[in-house]
Amino acid sequence: MTSASSTTAPTAPPVAPGRDLVLDAVRAGCLVVVVVWHCALSVLHRDGTGALSMPNPVGAYRGLWLLTWALQVMPLFFVVSGAANGPSWARARVAGTAARAWASRRAVRFATPLAVLGGASAAAEGLSHLVGAGPFLAQHLVVLVPLWTLGLLLAFAPLTPALEAAERRGWGPAVAVGLVAAVAAGDLLRFRFDIAAGGWVSTAAAWLFAYHLGWAYRRAVAASAATAAAHGRALFVGGLAGLVLLTNLGPYPRAMVATTTDPIGNLFPTTLPIVALACCHLGLLLLLRPRLAAAFARPRGAALVARASAIALPVYLLHMVALVAVVLTVEAAGWTLGAEPDAAWWLQRPFWLLAPAAVLVALVRSTRPLLGGGER
Repeated sequence: MTSASSTTAPTAPPVAPGRDLVLDAVRAGCLVVVVVWHCALSVLHRDGTGALSMPNPVGAYRGLWLLTWALQVMPLFFVVSGAANGPSWARARVAGTAARAWASRRAVRFATPLAVLGGASAAAEGLSHLVGAGPFLAQHLVVLVPLWTLGLLLAFAPLTPALEAAERRGWGPAVAVGLVAAVAAGDLLRFRFDIAAGGWVSTAAAWLFAYHLGWAYRRAVAASAATAAAHGRALFVGGLAGLVLLTNLGPYPRAMVATTTDPIGNLFPTTLPIVALACCHLGLLLLLRPRLAAAFARPRGAALVARASAIALPVYLLHMVALVAVVLTVEAAGWTLGAEPDAAWWLQRPFWLLAPAAVLVALVRSTRPLLGGGER
């Protein structure tokens, strides 16, 4: 006789050989954090021009900047993206696939989602003009916020074979040092010599550094558990120390997001503290990885990761569309968006989490055949 537990236990979905479910889970988790932050923790309001603006409340409350050291997860997202793309290219290279063909296939995976979002935005622009509401994108440009991430991943895909080749030759650490030096040089140009172009240098180098850290993750995982833990501790402590020193002794603000109270931000143009944050988060991931891997090795854990990975990209791409849809609805009902993170704003947070979520569920279900699951 079969027990009840054995009949109801989920069956883990098939996992490709060499697939790291921890990377899938962390990547999906990073996107969820971004979605929740944008929807529930942005002071969304109309600025003086009538356009939607979405600053965060970090600068309005003393000490809230510390929250950004944990929740600014985009550097970690690029780390795990590099860690996943490296083995993908390595398998393709062994199979005889040309680098250009592999990069083209990676680009095509994002081409459809980009086309869907771009087409929807163009349609909204046309409809807005048709009904006499004026330009749509000029007032609702926030719907395109997610595209910067895909843009950088598209730019980094052709560089992956070169990064993998450098790793095989043992040049990985030298590449990392060179990228950190480029970030520092860009910051120096901007802060010391007031050369704005330095911001472009530091931004490109910082995100490529985070992407390249994926190879450090792979090296640590391929080593013994003790070595991986030692690397994790070194990266975590070193990254945290770097954050403390840079934000106390340098020109950098403590918040890892732009605020209305700091004259500059760390995210765009990207600065050295984001580099330190990427190291810190990678170290924490390596320390937690054994427990995460054990959890996702179970059927329920593997099934959860598979479901999350299947919808992560559509959710990320469409969450700002859902948010704007809710904004337009509440404005039509006569609700004025608050521009200050006061008590009333905090009381409204559950609504701004749940209402966009409901719209997002409908959007993801209706567009999933087009958007697919992205990285899986």
